[in-house]
Amino acid sequence: MVLAKELTHRKPVIFSGSLFSPEFKRHFNAEHSTAKVEHHPEERGKLQLMIDGVSDSDWFRNKRREFLQMVGIKPRQSHAGEHKNGKGIKF
Repeated sequence: MVLAKELTHRKPVIFSGSLFSPEFKRHFNAEHSTAKVEHHPEERGKLQLMIDGVSDSDWFRNKRREFLQMVGIKPRQSHAGEHKNGKGIKF
C-alpha cells in the first residue's frame, strides 16, 4: 500500500516482484526496478507509468523479447500499431 501511495504522489519507488501483462497474459519478474508516474509525452493531461525509465507497455515488450531470446525464439520485428489492443502474440 505504501508503494501505491508514493506513486500517486509521483515519487519514484524501487521494487522487486512479479508484474502481470494483460497484453501477453503472463507474469514477468522485476528485480530492483524503479517505477514512477509521469506526464504522458504525447497526450496532454494524461499520466503514464514508467518502469526503469520506459513506459510500462515498452517494459513488458522488452521483457517478452528477452524471454523469447532466452528460450531460443527469434521475435519478429513489430510494425507500427501491431500491438494495438494487445491481441495475439507475434513470433
